[in-house]
Formats: sequence, structure tokens, C-alpha cells
Amino acid sequence: MVRELSFLVLFMLISVSSSIVSIEVGNVPSFILCNSGYIYVTNYNSSTVSIIDPSNNAVISTISVGSQPISMISAGNKIYVALAGCDKIVVLENNKIIRSINLTSSPYYMAYDPKNQELFVTEPEINSLAIIKNCSLIKTINLGYQPDAIAFDPKNCLLYIGGGYDGVVYVYNIEGKLNTTYYIGGQVVYVNYCDGNIFVTSWKNNELTIINSSGVFHFNAGLGPYDAIYDPSDGYIYVSDVATGSILVLSLSGSIIHNISVGGRPSILMYKNGNIYAVNSLSNDVIIIPQVPPPPPPYCLYYLIAGGIAVLVLIGYFVIKKEIG
Repeated sequence: MVRELSFLVLFMLISVSSSIVSIEVGNVPSFILCNSGYIYVTNYNSSTVSIIDPSNNAVISTISVGSQPISMISAGNKIYVALAGCDKIVVLENNKIIRSINLTSSPYYMAYDPKNQELFVTEPEINSLAIIKNCSLIKTINLGYQPDAIAFDPKNCLLYIGGGYDGVVYVYNIEGKLNTTYYIGGQVVYVNYCDGNIFVTSWKNNELTIINSSGVFHFNAGLGPYDAIYDPSDGYIYVSDVATGSILVLSLSGSIIHNISVGGRPSILMYKNGNIYAVNSLSNDVIIIPQVPPPPPPYCLYYLIAGGIAVLVLIGYFVIKKEIG
């Protein structure tokens, strides 16, 4: 029974791996998002953004945006692209650059407040946070620590900033005042808001930390977790592991259900229509992972079912025997 179960698990993993789709994009893809039905990918070393049509998984256009596009964020029909190589942000609309916003230093990751229509940009080289509104820089705040990852919680109007090497996530209200801090430990890599949860990945301790209204939860997440995202279609959490070139599939309790080997260096993830998309900077492509099937029940459950059937058969046998007698 255990051997059969092992074969079943292996078959499931092979089925998932064989249905993975790869889309070649530019050199060193670094970020991915969906806007107006299309998928956009920044290509860090190509200074471009690739546009993918998800209906046929083909690159339909490439936009030159400037040096070292490292991240993006959507704001309605607009897409803000952070250019680490030239200290600016360009604004795309209808797949054209409509504005360029100069910054003091290199931008890294961004978050957007849809209610106040404000864009927050981390500038780790000068330990500051830039705030943009109406496509203009309105304020730069000195944080006193190196900000890397950032996410905005629209439900509670809170801004989460990962402190990078200090292992702390700082939480601010909409007035810009420090609300609270969470010591995550290790080195904070990425912060992501997803369905009422804040997902924080960290190196050195190699954990996924989930912050929500129920508390703070720490899960083991491979050897180099980068990004984490929730898939509402199958109820799993997907974590990209740059150290092993794989995508980990976790249950909501933190158990690792699957380990899908994709090779290279998968980093930023995106969910769309039951699929998980991942940019892979070493193989210069976007990987599409289909919905993962649920794990098979533990072998003890098989024994329980078999035992139940045996009991029913015995009961039926004696009932029939009594009727005949």
C-alpha cells in the first residue's frame, strides 16, 4: 500500500512537471504582473518590458523602457516601471511611455494605495521612501534603515516595509506614522499582500512568515524563498525557491505538499486563472505552472476504508446467514 501511494505521488508530480509551459522573454526577467488582460514582464538586462497574450502564451510586443527595469506595479490602466539603472520611474499607458518621473536614487520595489492614489517607492541606497501622486514626486521620507520590499494592505490601509538586513517588517498608517514592527529574523527578501494576508519571505532562516488578523505564523520554506502567493483555486500557497530552482507548494498549515523543480532561479510569482506564473532570471523565461492536484490521503486512511468495507461485508454475511437459517 505504501509503495502504491509513493507511485501515486510520483505520478502526480510528473503530471504537473510535464504540463509546465515556458515562455521565452528578454534577458534576466525580474518582475511580472497582469494589466488589462495582458501579462507584462520586466527584462532587467534588456531594458525592456515584454507583453504576453495569455490566450496563446505568446509575446506579442516588447517595449523599450530604459536601463535596468527591476519592478512594476499597476494603477488602473497605468503601469509604473521602476528603472534601477537611471534613478527614475516611467509610466506606461496603452503600452506607451506617457511620463518619466525622476528620483533621488535607484528605485527598487513599489506599492500602491488605490484609495489615495499614492505610489510608494523604496530607495534602499539612501534609506528612503519616495511618494508619488498624479505622476509627480511629492515627498521623500528618510526611514533610517534600508528599505527593500514593500506592500500595501488596502483593507486596513497599512504600508508594510521590509527592513532588509535587520530582519524587521515596519508597518505604517496612511499618515506615515509607524504603527508597529514585526521581527521576522534573517534577511527580509520580499513582502507581498494577498487575500488579507501579508506574506514575508526571508533568507538565512529561510522562512515564509504570514501576518494576518489571526496572528503571525512562521513556516519553513526551502533554502532560498523569494516570493509567496496564494492560489484561491486550489487553496495552496506557492513559494519560489531561488536556491533550489523549484516552486514549493504549501498547505495553509505550512506543510510542504509538493516540490516542483523548474530549474534556474524562479523569483516573482503571479496568480491568474488557476495558473501560477513565475519569472526565471537564469533561463530568461516565464514559467506557467497549472493547478496542483490535492495530495492523496495518508495510507492509514486506506486501511481505515478497507477495514470499514470488511466490517460491512462480515455484517452482511451474518445477516444473510441468519435470514437463510
